[in-house]
Amino acid sequence: MDPRLIVLMVMGVALLAWVACCGVMAVRRLRSSASRSGLVAQATCDTCGARFDVDAAELARTFVSKSRSVTKTRRRGAVLVAEPRYQRFSKKVWCPHCGAQRWANIENVNELNERLRPELMRVGIRCLLVMAVGGFIILGAASVAMGFADRAAEARVEEARQQQRDALMEHYDSLRDAD
Repeated sequence: MDPRLIVLMVMGVALLAWVACCGVMAVRRLRSSASRSGLVAQATCDTCGARFDVDAAELARTFVSKSRSVTKTRRRGAVLVAEPRYQRFSKKVWCPHCGAQRWANIENVNELNERLRPELMRVGIRCLLVMAVGGFIILGAASVAMGFADRAAEARVEEARQQQRDALMEHYDSLRDAD
């Protein structure tokens, strides 16, 4: 198998693994940042209708949510930003009145989004930078390995050409000696 193909396959797998690891790291950092914020959400249980407070750590713990939103594009400074405005956002949380995990409508989700956005953007940008730097390091290492593989391939080609020249010269010499 050609060493250059092996280098390309290893580079592809390494880049894919790096992007996956960075994605997991970003999700974990974003969730921990939301948990540390100390914000409190007002929730209404869909089953019993009771109103209660849920801290951001509880909301960040679960992935499952149901939502209905409208995306509006707004101008913020010189940038156009498309952001969702939730008409309804529900998460499965522990209802203190029902005594079980139930779907609850989060009443102040838009306010929470606006307050968390700056910190989450900082964390997200940091994670993207780490992903880009790591990707460039992987590409650089693959480029060095590819250079070595190219030199080895060129040496093999030159050796094959030299063998062909020698074989032709021997054949030519044998034909000349026969005359």
